[in-house]
Amino acid sequence: MTNTFHNVIITSSSLVRKCMFMHQLFVVFEMC
Repeated sequence: MTNTFHNVIITSSSLVRKCMFMHQLFVVFEMC
């Protein structure tokens, strides 16, 4: 139970990181 919850947190945090990374790339691309 706790292990599954931990995995969900890790997955969501990695998704958020990826999303922010994409957003950063998009902002840089827009500035160019």
